[in-house]
Amino acid sequence: MDLAIRMMSMQKPHQALAITGAICTTAAAFLPDTVLSELIDIKREVLRLAHPGGIIETKAEFVAGHISAIKVVRTARMILEGYVYTKSHYALAAQSQLA
Repeated sequence: MDLAIRMMSMQKPHQALAITGAICTTAAAFLPDTVLSELIDIKREVLRLAHPGGIIETKAEFVAGHISAIKVVRTARMILEGYVYTKSHYALAAQSQLA
C-alpha cells in the first residue's frame, strides 16, 4: 500500500473508493507541484490505494514525461448466488422445495 485514502460521497464516507477518486488521486501523486506529490515519493508507475473496502491498484502511463493514461484495476466480489435447474433436474428441484 502506498497511500490510505477515504472519500466522502453525498456527505457520507464512501464504503470503498470511487474510480473517479482513484484516478484523481493517482494524477495528483504523479503530477509535479501538487500537495500529494510533495508528500509521497513513488518510484514506480503503479500506485496502491488502501480504502475501507480493500486496495485499488492504479497505473499511470507516460508519454514524453506527461501522463497519457491512468488505468485502474478493480476486483470483483460476489453479489449473488443462485441455482438454475434444467429440464432434467425438475424433479430434483421439486424435491428440494418440499424438503
